[in-house]
Amino acid sequence: MDELKNSMPLENTLREKQTNDLLLDRLNIIGEKVASNASIGEILQQVANCAAEELGADPVVLYQCKQNKATFVAPPIYAGKLIHQVKNAGVSPFKGTTFAELILAEGESLHFEMKDDIDEHIRTSWCKQNNTAYIPNEWFHDREGIQSMAALILKAGETKVGLMFLNYRQPHKFSESVKKRMNTFVAYAAVAITNSRLIARLNDDHSYLKRIIDRLPDPVFVTENKKINGQLVWRIKVANRVAHQLFGYDFSTNEFADRDARLLLGGDLDKLKQALQKANGEVTDLELSMQHSDGHRIPVSISTSVLMRNKENDHVTSAICVAKDLATKNRLDYLNRATLSLLEARSLEAAYDIIFENLNNIGYKKGMLSLVGEKTKIISGKRAIGRNWHDLLDKTNVPLKSGNVLAQVVKSGTPRLIKDCTTDPSCNHELTQQAGIKSQYIIPLKIHEEVIGTLQIDLTDKQNFLYGDKHHLTESLNVLSAFANQVAVAIESNRLKAKANKLQRSLADVGHEFRSPLHNIITQLGGLSYYLKKKYGQDQKVLDVVKIIEEESFRGDRQMKNALYSSEKSVDSMGQHLEKHRLSVTIQQCAARFQITARNRGISIVVRDNIKKIPPFSFDIMQIEQVFTNLIDNAVKYSHERQTVEIQGEDHGRKIEISIKNTGLGIPERSYTQIFEGFSRSDVLDSTRFIPGTGLGLKIAKNFVEQHKGKIWVISKPLSQRGKTMNYEGYLTTFFVLLPKNPMEY
Repeated sequence: MDELKNSMPLENTLREKQTNDLLLDRLNIIGEKVASNASIGEILQQVANCAAEELGADPVVLYQCKQNKATFVAPPIYAGKLIHQVKNAGVSPFKGTTFAELILAEGESLHFEMKDDIDEHIRTSWCKQNNTAYIPNEWFHDREGIQSMAALILKAGETKVGLMFLNYRQPHKFSESVKKRMNTFVAYAAVAITNSRLIARLNDDHSYLKRIIDRLPDPVFVTENKKINGQLVWRIKVANRVAHQLFGYDFSTNEFADRDARLLLGGDLDKLKQALQKANGEVTDLELSMQHSDGHRIPVSISTSVLMRNKENDHVTSAICVAKDLATKNRLDYLNRATLSLLEARSLEAAYDIIFENLNNIGYKKGMLSLVGEKTKIISGKRAIGRNWHDLLDKTNVPLKSGNVLAQVVKSGTPRLIKDCTTDPSCNHELTQQAGIKSQYIIPLKIHEEVIGTLQIDLTDKQNFLYGDKHHLTESLNVLSAFANQVAVAIESNRLKAKANKLQRSLADVGHEFRSPLHNIITQLGGLSYYLKKKYGQDQKVLDVVKIIEEESFRGDRQMKNALYSSEKSVDSMGQHLEKHRLSVTIQQCAARFQITARNRGISIVVRDNIKKIPPFSFDIMQIEQVFTNLIDNAVKYSHERQTVEIQGEDHGRKIEISIKNTGLGIPERSYTQIFEGFSRSDVLDSTRFIPGTGLGLKIAKNFVEQHKGKIWVISKPLSQRGKTMNYEGYLTTFFVLLPKNPMEY
């Protein structure tokens, strides 16, 4: 009691040292720390320092509670000086049954005006908690000479956020006014800690959201919608790398953020506002345009989703927006459509025209296409656009063995972007300087792994494009490379067409040369057959020889006709002669020509009776005879031994349908179209024998059927799932021919 009598009223000390204005200043310092997004460690240290100065405590020990848990975060924060510097001082109270934790668990702030009060409370609490009389050798208040203490719980509402010990090295009376000041300070400190945690959490959420957005492949940005100086602003708060690239801003400095999205929309703002009103703040794939950093407009497709709303007036306060670049998409779509016309080009010259016409339409107005000579191995210019490139056309004859940039691209098969031709050692500086070419993109034209040429695109007048946004540059060059791949396919396709046409003309010429002598042989064969039968009677050996001669003669005739009919010019010159005939008679005559070949392999050719029921109708007997000759020939060739070739017919009223089935080597579904294209056969080979053929028979059959306004197709399926093999053996293959009874009606 004597100590208490001699104690100094803390209220008097505080009244002398501080004023209320200074208290507010100290508390404002804490608020500024919170507002500046300082770390929670900095804020707690500022709280402890202010408590030491304002409340005269020395030292102050401040513990932070773990969120949602009644435990502490080590180590504590100190303000003031410790008399005895002990290693890991203050760490010991984190063992689970400490004085600090007991106070926190009890949930009530305590004020100890005398050392005896502290000792008594500690001993009692320790014994209760540990059920023992053991007391540590040295307590903190003993070691530091603490005479009075306030143990204050920091609360934000009902949540405990920390615990503060205000220690004094002499006894003090804590009047109600002093306690009130302590509680005011502690409450403010608790709010500061809580707010700092909220801000830290918001920053974490912001960083988390930003990390997610940054990894999205589409341009994404988040807006904050509020009124500034009476004007509504859609301020961009977060924008990912792709958004910065699309609109031409620097991602490293977050340049796109803090801009007003309403200004970027320009004249399309009303269009978006109306769409948002109709859709309650959310739209999907709305096409409009936004302003690039250099001022030009970019076509985009906008989709929005509400992140936050003001509950009072249901006003959208934050939204996330996804903007798809329609400019690149439109260019790619355009070039994809151009690819179709490329593949339909009837000549290389027409293909060249289509290539440069479409490049010009998407903004590339100068360049040159060169091809590698198959025999010479020299890269030669074939077509150019732009006067300066026309001047280079005849001068582009680059040996593949040279170190020229075109030769390098052909040999590497890799595109080459040259931003400055004057410094690139592989460029012909004299020619590029004369032509005024500073920058170019050279793309190899590849078919599988073979490079057949190059496509050079002049980028001299696109320096902003070259040195601007890297992502946009890469994306645009990828579009050009994709188009170049299609260019290569179209060029090679036209080359193959030209070769096929040349071969067809040669075959047709050969067919014309053999037509007369072969016709004479077949004519004389009838007389020879009559003579041999009359002389040798029914001698089977003689009859077989005669039959073989006849069949081989007809086979030669069939191949000659296939060669002759492979040329459209030859077919057109022959014309079409439609007369009524019985199809059953024609098919039976065609089948009879393969009886010897079929019999030698144990194959039966069966013409079903339903074909005989088909009434006479109009067709060109020469053409239809060639159709079924070629189809029956294929069926016999590809049948396995001891199988049946079955020919059936159905009358569908205005049309008739003929099917020819055989069991043997199947046709992959991928080849259904290919086998009708000429000089093309299924890539499936018989494992036991060679099957001859030119690949012309089915093309000629298709041409003649279509001239009759009909249709021909094939279906090839395994006889059973177990029978499905890698070499396509054991398949039931059916060719269908659909013919109108009167082609003139179609």
